[in-house]
Amino acid sequence: MKIRLLLLFTLLYVFPVFAADIPEMTLVGRWPHGPAGPVIGDADRNLVFVGTGSVLTILDNKLTKVSQFVTSSKITSLVSDSNRIYLGNKEKVMSIDVNDPEHPALLGEYLLPSISVAVDGNNLYSLGYEGVTVFDISTPGAINRTGFIEENSILAPNNKYRSGKIAVENNFLYMLPNINTNKFVIYDVSNPSELILESSTEIAANDFQISGLNAYLVNGNGLDVLDISNPKVPVKITEKTSEVANSPYKIFISGQFAYIGCTWGNTWILDISTPSLPVKTGLLPTYTTIGIYVAKNRAYASTWGEGLWAYDVTDPTNGFYTLKQVSDVQVTETVAHVLCNDELEILDYSEAGTLKTLSRFPVKESYGSPKLRRFGNHLFVVSQQYGGDKTIVSIDVSNPSLPLDQGLATHKIENSFYLLDAAFSENLAILGTDAGTFAFDFTDKNQLKELSKLSDGAASEILIHENHVYLREYFNSQPSGTLKIVNISNPSQPINVSFNSPNNVQDLELVGNQLHVLTSDTLYIYDISNPENITESGSYPISGIFNDLQIRETTVYLSTSTEMHIYDLSDPSNLNFVASWRSLAPRNKFKMGNQKAFFAGSKGLQVFSTSAPGNYSSPLFFETPDTISHIDLSNNYIYAVDGIIRMEGSGPKGFHIIDITDKEKPEEKSYYKYESKYNNPEIIKIQNEHAFGLSGSHLKIISISDPLKPVEIDQDFDPQKSLGTFMTGFEVYKDECFISRGGSEIEVIDGSDLSKPVLSDPIPGNSMIVSGTLGYVIHGSILNILDISTPEKPTIGSIELNNEILQAHVNNRYACVVSEIEGSEKTDVSPPVISLDLKILDVSDPAHPVVAGTCVISEIKKYSNQFRYLKNIRLQMGEKYVYLSDKHEANGIRIIDIKNPQTPHEASRLKTIGQPEDIIFSEGYLYVAEGTDGISIFKNQDATPATDGSDGGSGCFINSLIHD
Repeated sequence: MKIRLLLLFTLLYVFPVFAADIPEMTLVGRWPHGPAGPVIGDADRNLVFVGTGSVLTILDNKLTKVSQFVTSSKITSLVSDSNRIYLGNKEKVMSIDVNDPEHPALLGEYLLPSISVAVDGNNLYSLGYEGVTVFDISTPGAINRTGFIEENSILAPNNKYRSGKIAVENNFLYMLPNINTNKFVIYDVSNPSELILESSTEIAANDFQISGLNAYLVNGNGLDVLDISNPKVPVKITEKTSEVANSPYKIFISGQFAYIGCTWGNTWILDISTPSLPVKTGLLPTYTTIGIYVAKNRAYASTWGEGLWAYDVTDPTNGFYTLKQVSDVQVTETVAHVLCNDELEILDYSEAGTLKTLSRFPVKESYGSPKLRRFGNHLFVVSQQYGGDKTIVSIDVSNPSLPLDQGLATHKIENSFYLLDAAFSENLAILGTDAGTFAFDFTDKNQLKELSKLSDGAASEILIHENHVYLREYFNSQPSGTLKIVNISNPSQPINVSFNSPNNVQDLELVGNQLHVLTSDTLYIYDISNPENITESGSYPISGIFNDLQIRETTVYLSTSTEMHIYDLSDPSNLNFVASWRSLAPRNKFKMGNQKAFFAGSKGLQVFSTSAPGNYSSPLFFETPDTISHIDLSNNYIYAVDGIIRMEGSGPKGFHIIDITDKEKPEEKSYYKYESKYNNPEIIKIQNEHAFGLSGSHLKIISISDPLKPVEIDQDFDPQKSLGTFMTGFEVYKDECFISRGGSEIEVIDGSDLSKPVLSDPIPGNSMIVSGTLGYVIHGSILNILDISTPEKPTIGSIELNNEILQAHVNNRYACVVSEIEGSEKTDVSPPVISLDLKILDVSDPAHPVVAGTCVISEIKKYSNQFRYLKNIRLQMGEKYVYLSDKHEANGIRIIDIKNPQTPHEASRLKTIGQPEDIIFSEGYLYVAEGTDGISIFKNQDATPATDGSDGGSGCFINSLIHD
């Protein structure tokens, strides 16, 4: 009887019935977040709707989440109509009831991929890959197709990577069929069943919006405006494209302003009150803007990898940048003089809500970090040539629209390498350098005549008031700084004025006869009406160390490079705190104008209204992930890496910690944010209550003993310094880190002291997998098995295969490895595809691994040869199935049946919402990191281990019977 049972089991597994082997994979939960995408709103109800990956997220106007609605794939466009939202994604068009925003509900859907949607009355229009489909939406819950505009010649059919846009206004449909075709098309849709082509205009554009009788189109250079009052003959009314920097991509019109979001940085604001002559007015500091919505003086900008931002645009000039590095700025009551590297730009800000460029003046003789100083109607650009010569360019700005060159003076100061500050009076120039502070006769604007040395110390702040100079003087031995006063009634014979200076002077500011002195902990005010007998008017303790001081009437502004505090001094006995404000970008200097603050910095000129000092409004922010690129699992928590390093900036930020105790409702519990964007993890491993975060340049260790409060351990391992190369992967065993360096060898580092290598010589190999006390090292086409529980890490077994191993995974006594089959590449498809040789290895005897079975996995998209260590393939091995994903395959998880390891075969394919970047299989659940579409959790109904001590009838069970 036992023999018959054995034969029956053997026959079942030697000759499997593949049709019955299809595993049932059920989606049980999602962590439904992705990057912020298209954004629209309902101004009357103060609601904002944004596509975040494959999820419609509903927010209030303060960017507090109201609810979410999960769709089937990444949302590409949104449009609203009454209490309904119509959205398009990669698979279908959907109608969502948002009458109750806390409980959005599906009304209807139509299976058709959509790039852009527009609604007009009872008709919905969807731009797809082959044309525009018209739907009747007169019945709630029903989306009935009624018409189709075929645009094959324009659209390039079946090109699923293109983009475009449609809009409907006043019975006309406006369309960019494809941003690569340079066509703007207009249809008459007064009869939706018979659409009539009115015109097709050759014009480059990435996006457009209709406002009144004009179409506003943005392209890679800026803004063009078309008069569409006659749809048959659109006419370009702008003489030339209004230039906008950093690749304009999206546009939104609100009132007299156009908001233009750029691919590589910032959202410009243009005044279009005269459509034929747009004027650049302001700028919002965003990054990679991919969606814009403006309502009730608030602009919402969705950005790639930086979430959704909301800015107060009551004053559209708030947040303006020149987008050039600004070295310095000087301000009068109506004009701002801005020094941008080697150009002086003069702006008129006298009219509320506008900034107008009056003139530009080239300053070719400026070097390094030039200073801009002003006296009367003259500007002076002071800089230092590389040879050490000090250079002064004089500019007459009595007519700011026509600045005039007044001369160029050059002078060498011996032993001086740095220019620190400068100040000017009628015919006098004072230069502060590291070699001392000097007075020059500057009557001739083409010549500097040295008169005297005012100070042996360096002067980083210089003020001239009548016949006295006030210096912040310091020496290398005493860099804290003191106040020095010099009488220059005779500049050739300066006289020091006796004065008991406070210590740690940071900055000086003059207002009339009041000298304000900022130290590290106090603001002093001195009466200098008699400079030979200065008296203290008051002193006020301050909290925080500031390095810049500005006074405007009775308001005091103190700042660091990124933060400003505002104080009220209207009561002379008190310095009352009003507000604090954090800069959106580091800056060098700031100057106060008439109800405006001008900030000069590396990212340009930033301007904010100071008419109500207590009402500074910081931007609101709703954070969304960038790309979930790697995950690990521990104690019912998923640790999800947010993004990969992107050289253009933005992108990764840290990792999310998601509670999956209830797998149907994953909930984010905490978030660990890395401070530097260049030190963000690409891979994360969890071991012994620690999270090990790896990037190409750093390894960080974070304690997760309390997952709600991750704490970084004070270690930072830089392999480029320690190992001479970058890291490409790592594994963790107890307190040891196995680091793949450069994809060619593996270094073993002591996790308790990252400065200590465990082995004197690295282990040869491309990558490594740890399972129990064994390490499986991939070295080209060889798989070496190491005993990693011993200090020497000896190789105890090895097997060589036919081709280079791409990935491997281990589960109990079996290992799965995949390699590219030589000559299998097909280049007649795009992208090219390859076939993989998948082998099941019996590693029950680690000293003698053998091939148990093999099969071919066809049509896997080609991985990158350039970065082979970042392979597209991810591999997870369970007891009954191998899960193999290709992160460049949209529906890309192959499920390989290994119930009989001798005859592995592909059983099915799992459709995912996004591209599978990473996968983990554990206890019957498959966790999929889907890049820009969050994380999905699938349950394999056939993957639960048997309860009788067997594994449910696998090949291992057969072998044990035969062995017995």
